[in-house]
Amino acid sequence: MKLRIKSEYFIDKTSKSFKIEEYLMIFEILISSNNSEKLSDILRLFHTIVEKEYIDKEIFNYFLRSGIFKEYIEKYLKLEQTDINDFEEFYFNL
Repeated sequence: MKLRIKSEYFIDKTSKSFKIEEYLMIFEILISSNNSEKLSDILRLFHTIVEKEYIDKEIFNYFLRSGIFKEYIEKYLKLEQTDINDFEEFYFNL
């Protein structure tokens, strides 16, 4: 799974001034660019990006809990790619 996103889209570790809309753009790009992968693989990719502190944990958790994440799944993934329904294991403790 190769991923190329400009570094300017990621959070500056000294600032959390990123807007939610900009994060949503990142999430949408990641899902749409990996639309041949299974959902669990995409979530593991997200999880790794958050663990490396490129994306804020709180905003990632919000994204998972919001209906926006499910909208992106329905828009970009085929039903057979949706191999999980429970995202609980991907939430971060804050």
